[in-house]
Amino acid sequence: MTVAGVLVLITETRHLLLDNVAVHPAYQGQGLGRQLIARAEEEARCMRMAAVALYTNERMTGNIEFYKRLGYVETERKKEQGYHRVYMCKELQDRIS
Repeated sequence: MTVAGVLVLITETRHLLLDNVAVHPAYQGQGLGRQLIARAEEEARCMRMAAVALYTNERMTGNIEFYKRLGYVETERKKEQGYHRVYMCKELQDRIS
């Protein structure tokens, strides 16, 4: 059995943290990453969370642009544990009440 993708979510006070999203190389380019992120947003709405947040290494410029195309906005940059991180967030205006 091959795992095509992984999604790790962490419940925070105000938002759902998209801690990790990964797609097996054999399945990349098929929209699975977008589907996993959409699932994270759906889960956040069901949990009545205001937003989905994430962070990535600032060297991952392709990922940063990908997240921007999905509606995520950069909220800050800082160095933590030796990593230069870019923090991003997407407010969920249409969350389930």
